[in-house]
Amino acid sequence: MPISVDVMENAFLRDIFLQGEQKGAEMALLRGKLEGRQEGRQEGIEEGLRAGLTSSLTVLLQERFGQMPEWALEKMTKADPETLNRWILNTLKADSLPMVFQ
Repeated sequence: MPISVDVMENAFLRDIFLQGEQKGAEMALLRGKLEGRQEGRQEGIEEGLRAGLTSSLTVLLQERFGQMPEWALEKMTKADPETLNRWILNTLKADSLPMVFQ
């Protein structure tokens, strides 16, 4: 026959249980902070990469085609790094600015 014990009725067990519960809550909070920091770092890396690629593409396009129209700047700010890389490569062979963004 199983024996059931209510740990909250025993002062010694209650203290151990409450300490464990508190440590668990602290660990969950710490884990959440660490995950948040990691997500923040990853977002920062991605944002930095996107900014660098956008800057490089802007310099190349201005050198090749002159002043950048607003539509092109807007398109670049919304693009992901993979697309920006593709457009950088397109700059090498495109005859016009619209061809870069195909």
